[in-house]
Amino acid sequence: MPQEVNYRESQLELSQAAMGSMSPRQATAFAQEEAAAMNRSSTQAHQAFTQTLSKTLDYKRSAEAQMNMKRHAIDAKNELQQGLDAAPGTPKSFYYESGDIDQSKVEEFLTKYNDLYDSESPIITDPEMRAEFMRERDEAKMLLGAQLMGQVNLHEAKQVRRVGKAVLNEYAAAGDWTGYEREVERQRTAGICTAPEAREMQRRARAAATHKRGTSTRAPELAVPRKKQGAAHEEVEF
Repeated sequence: MPQEVNYRESQLELSQAAMGSMSPRQATAFAQEEAAAMNRSSTQAHQAFTQTLSKTLDYKRSAEAQMNMKRHAIDAKNELQQGLDAAPGTPKSFYYESGDIDQSKVEEFLTKYNDLYDSESPIITDPEMRAEFMRERDEAKMLLGAQLMGQVNLHEAKQVRRVGKAVLNEYAAAGDWTGYEREVERQRTAGICTAPEAREMQRRARAAATHKRGTSTRAPELAVPRKKQGAAHEEVEF
């Protein structure tokens, strides 16, 4: 049966052989230096292993947290869409029955997902990797807030434009083209309609007013942008 070789003992035997030709003092110094070298080598190997393991664990924890944040982002997007699509006044809706924004629902939504993002705080020992993860987490939170406010503002703009249309329709139905032009200017100043839209609506209002004075009959199609035919009470298209 082959005899197991103890390499450490073999190395020591070689060292002892080398030490045989030395003086006791030289032999002692040589043995101490060799032992110190072996200790340094062992320490360096242990440090290298520890560093590699630490980086591996940092990556694992960071990757898991990033995957969780992606799931949070998907859930937030779906919940946001549900809140926008739900009938106003219902529990999931971000809006009251009147169509006004329910600020408490918006804040509740943001708080919920900001807390979920903040809960992703893995132990990352590498300073650079940890800083990178924190930047990504902060960017994800800011993106969520921007998406929410962008959608809410878009909805609010649509609501305001609907109100603006209703007001203009009242002027058109009454044949009050002077009031119609003034209202168009107010809406342009408030940013409800663009300058080109305002100019087009005012041009048609003036044409309708001129036609009314000449024939005593309104020409409502001239006062309703992008509609060639229709009654004066029909909805104004922006």
